[in-house]
Amino acid sequence: VTLTVSVVDQNGDGVGGTIVNAAWDGGTTEETTASNGRAFVDVPQGADVQLQVEDDTYVRTFPVTVNDATDEDVEITVAQQGEASIFVSDRNGALENVAVQLQSDGRVVDEGQTGEAGVFTTRSIEQQSYTLRLSKPGYLINETQLTVNAESQIRSVSMRSASVQITFRVVDSHFDTPQPIQGASVRVPDVGVSNTTDDGRVGFILGVNTEHGITLSKEGYQTKTRRIQVSEDEQTVSLVTRREQSVSVVATNRQVVVGESTVVSVTNAYDEPIAGADVTLDDETVGETDETGDLRLTIPTAGNHTIRAADGSVRSDGTTVVGVQVATETPMPTSTLDATPTDSPAATGNPPTTTTAVSLPGFTPVVAV
Repeated sequence: VTLTVSVVDQNGDGVGGTIVNAAWDGGTTEETTASNGRAFVDVPQGADVQLQVEDDTYVRTFPVTVNDATDEDVEITVAQQGEASIFVSDRNGALENVAVQLQSDGRVVDEGQTGEAGVFTTRSIEQQSYTLRLSKPGYLINETQLTVNAESQIRSVSMRSASVQITFRVVDSHFDTPQPIQGASVRVPDVGVSNTTDDGRVGFILGVNTEHGITLSKEGYQTKTRRIQVSEDEQTVSLVTRREQSVSVVATNRQVVVGESTVVSVTNAYDEPIAGADVTLDDETVGETDETGDLRLTIPTAGNHTIRAADGSVRSDGTTVVGVQVATETPMPTSTLDATPTDSPAATGNPPTTTTAVSLPGFTPVVAV
């Protein structure tokens, strides 16, 4: 199909000698406009075609798009070329690395950064009014109007640095209503580190329009990092963490008679009971905790025994229970020699009678007695 392309200036007059570039998926072509500003461009039927112009005097900022091409007329409006240089400074002089954007109807026409001398020069753009937007970390954004005409011009613009209060609120997300964490460390690189107060808050003064990587840490809690964008207004940023996973096991009795039992309780990092935790005695599994996090186990032998618990891949430290062996007491046998006669001096209460030992033939002193 053939597109009849008319290139006109801002007054509607045809512009001759302009090159029209046509591009579509899989091909390109170009034609030059006649003195009346028209050119006939052959493109595939139904193609989506982008049309742009090249000229020494005129310029078109954005291409014209033709969807589902047919034999049709297309008008392209061009404007005379212009350019501008922008000099950016603060109270200390020229300001480099300032991001510069020229916008028209919300679309970016040209962009770049100021150099060491604080200057950015546009490419050849249409002569018209633009929104000039300047931004740099630590400085307030500056937006102003810039009119570009045929003569190259230098526009001076100043920027002002500023800071803003940023409050970090550190909370523990384990609870239904997140609880503040006191003593948590919040680090802002190249700025400093500070700890939260009892309400979980800590404040920093940061430059406006800056971006920072924040690190949150506290012993026993998961370390968290995140990036924040600082605007030109004060703000409160929530930093969320929770305790590191842990398992604790406690025995009701630290000394247990052999053959008797004790109850062990298994809890998590928040002292909450863990149901279904695996419990081992001397590295041998003896059972799982019930819904209250408890398990009763028997101590089989005397000596030290190590009890551990595990919840998934998280394993507790060991706790020691001592098995105690109780000795059995044996009664002394009773003998007639041990009995005290009823008529003995001790029984009657009479004083003992002294007998002289007599040596008899065939009798030993013991037998004689």
